[in-house]
Amino acid sequence: MTTDAGVKHAEILWIAQRKTYAFDPDGWGYNMTRGGDGIYGCHHTDDKKRQISLTMKGVPKTMKHVEAMRQGAVGRKMPVRTQKHLANHATSHKTTIDQMSCEERRVRFARNVKPIMQIEPMTGNVIATYASASEASRRTGIMKASECARGVRRTAGKFIWRWVQIL
Repeated sequence: MTTDAGVKHAEILWIAQRKTYAFDPDGWGYNMTRGGDGIYGCHHTDDKKRQISLTMKGVPKTMKHVEAMRQGAVGRKMPVRTQKHLANHATSHKTTIDQMSCEERRVRFARNVKPIMQIEPMTGNVIATYASASEASRRTGIMKASECARGVRRTAGKFIWRWVQIL
């Protein structure tokens, strides 16, 4: 049973015996296949696996990629819950955010902004400082800088991120 075929056969038997196939009417259902080779028809190529790996490591995305994601979201219907939240939020203010000038927005939301530093992990040198985590994300393409600064993650995009201490 130490052969590849033997292991696959044993997996099929165990899933059937334990009734763990997700789509069996009398089973408990946590296995998505009956066993053996896994999901049929969904095999990533080596290039796709590399692409997924780089994306998950927080490598900065190119502006072309970010724009493609934006265009892909255009025209998508928002969930009803989100629509209701946005409708309630917009009506609770005298003016909507779209009607404000840039200066009004900056003054209104300035209290929510914290400067953030990008730090080289090997040397500990500060590479850059940004006015906010959102600005750092826009400029670098690294999306998880604020999680790193809050202590949720150790690094984001192979850098250490810390809030600037304002005295």
